[in-house]
Amino acid sequence: MLVAKTTQDLSRGTKASVPVKYSGIRQSVKSVTKDYHGEVNIAAHYAPYVEFGTGRLVNVPQELSEDAMQFKGRGIRQVNRSAEPYFYPHFFVQRDKFFKQVQKALTGL
Repeated sequence: MLVAKTTQDLSRGTKASVPVKYSGIRQSVKSVTKDYHGEVNIAAHYAPYVEFGTGRLVNVPQELSEDAMQFKGRGIRQVNRSAEPYFYPHFFVQRDKFFKQVQKALTGL
């Protein structure tokens, strides 16, 4: 099934891209598929701060700004950490591949 393959590919690519120093993130990446639904979950609480960066060095793609805002700090202390994206680069690639494969399957009907 296309959903399961896409979910597994996203999970695998994400795990492979997590910087070595963040093994806790890598170990917390889990994927679940059921019927036409797939999820890749990352349980490490600090995962979004590694993905998007912190302080003045935050780097959030425009289409993700709403999701990323839930992790915005309260400005109590300033920690500037560069983004080290490991999930969303693979997400965008897998999303585009998935839509192309669905379109191809639908036009072949």
